[in-house]
Formats: sequence, structure tokens, C-alpha cells
Amino acid sequence: MPIYTQYATKAQLATYLGVEEAALPTDADRLLMRASEDVYHLVKRHYSADNEIDVEAVCLATCAQVEAWITFDETMSIAQGIENIKLGSFSLKFAASAVASGGAIICKRGKGYLMDAGLLYSGLKADDRSGENEDT
Repeated sequence: MPIYTQYATKAQLATYLGVEEAALPTDADRLLMRASEDVYHLVKRHYSADNEIDVEAVCLATCAQVEAWITFDETMSIAQGIENIKLGSFSLKFAASAVASGGAIICKRGKGYLMDAGLLYSGLKADDRSGENEDT
């Protein structure tokens, strides 16, 4: 039983990718659930009784994350830190501490959807700075 809400369906993923559902990976449901978990970890601080989450943004971010995994491999979200890069005969090594640290990362396109919906930035808003730089 999933602990988190799945933010996108296979039909939504197929539409996002521009393919028929039959063309999706056989583990599309698992990928959607894992991507939803990552998206949830990034937006959970925005959940409250007074604040509705932008359903379209989290759906698009979830689909974008699955697309990235299909294209580049799911390990991009498991291994977070890069320890070493070599350009000649390309090589890439992820830091063991980053792999063990957990936490959610998301692809650039998914991050853009969440950022545009205001779900990643939690700093001061213009109206939160009342009193600053006021002439007295």
C-alpha cells in the first residue's frame, strides 16, 4: 500500500510523453509512484489546510521525472552528489555519502514546473517584508 499520493496516472504520463499507454515501460506505475514520492518531498512544506497544491504542476513534475528516468536511468535520483567527473573518455562518479543521504532531487524540467507554481521557493514574499527600508 503506497504511503504517498500518486500525482499522475499512466494515461497522463502517456499524454505527456506523446505515446500510447501500451508504449509505456512495464514498470510505469512503480516509476510514477517513486516520482510522486520525490515530488512530495519537495513540496510537502506547502501543504496546509489553507493552501491548495497546484495539482497540474505536481502532475507535470511527476511526468517529467519519469521521462528523465526513462531517458537517463532512475539512478539519477538515487545518487545525488557527484564526486568526480573526467571529460576525456567521459567518466562520472557519484559520492557515496550523497547516495546514502537520501532526500529528493528532481530533473530540471520538473523543477521548473514546481518553481513556476511557487512550490519550491519558501523565502520571503514582498508583503512579508513590511517595515523594511521604510523612511521614518
